[in-house]
Amino acid sequence: MNDEYGNPIWKNRVESWKDKKNKKKKSNTKPETEPAQVPPEQQMEEKPSAEASEPLSIVYPIPRNKLTPYRAVIIMRLIILGLFFHYRITNPVDSAFG
Repeated sequence: MNDEYGNPIWKNRVESWKDKKNKKKKSNTKPETEPAQVPPEQQMEEKPSAEASEPLSIVYPIPRNKLTPYRAVIIMRLIILGLFFHYRITNPVDSAFG
């Protein structure tokens, strides 16, 4: 595909991209200035706060006799899930997707 002057269209695009790139390089090569001075009223003060030294979480002791039933339920669910996967692998469904 050619434009009205007979040049390939992609060549014009590449040239325009190069021009844009060169313009950006010229604008970025300005000499670096010193960072702006912040007024003393707006400067951050580093004061150690009491909240910074506190832990983010607290560990509460839970008696073993309250945790045991939950552990049993988790283990039962894992066993049932294992049995389900074993059944699915040994008895595949031919009409299922996948």
